[in-house]
Amino acid sequence: LLIWLYVSWLVLLVGADVAFYVQHPEYLYAKPGEPRLSNRMRERLALAVMGLVGASFARGDPPWSLHALTRRLGVPMHSVLAVVEALCAGGFLTRSADDPPAYLPSRDLARVSVADVLSSVRRTGEDAFLHPGSLPLPAPLEAILDAKERAIAASTGGISIADMAQEGAIDAATPEEKSGRGVTRPARPV
Repeated sequence: LLIWLYVSWLVLLVGADVAFYVQHPEYLYAKPGEPRLSNRMRERLALAVMGLVGASFARGDPPWSLHALTRRLGVPMHSVLAVVEALCAGGFLTRSADDPPAYLPSRDLARVSVADVLSSVRRTGEDAFLHPGSLPLPAPLEAILDAKERAIAASTGGISIADMAQEGAIDAATPEEKSGRGVTRPARPV
């Protein structure tokens, strides 16, 4: 009796795991352990999150939750959370008091440049002990890095998040909304 009880519960629990991962593939990892984002991926993810939040805010749609962002972007939740926390720490996003919290812009999106977002996300993880100033480089190398920063600012500095989130520039619909299932967003007030 105890062996069959054990086997029955084992089948039930394995089935629950399989059902969960089929419904929530964003929690699956291709390799053991948690995937780490490269700097390029972190920057792309930050711009995607800011674009979605900004477009939704500009249209007057409900704000994005972490779960909705994860499902829309198709990226593991802990990776999206790391970028969202960096954007909150940088003063670009703020959490609502809802349960679960939703994310809203914390400043005027017309005054937030793409270069500011990229710079903030690149600086995430630096602290007082380990930061670029703590690693002295020869003057020629320092000049190369300064030129790179100026080139990034020059190529993206004139573009704001509001420009990026203009009507039609970013499709802010969740996968459920695209397929016609799930919650529909209210119409934009006239």
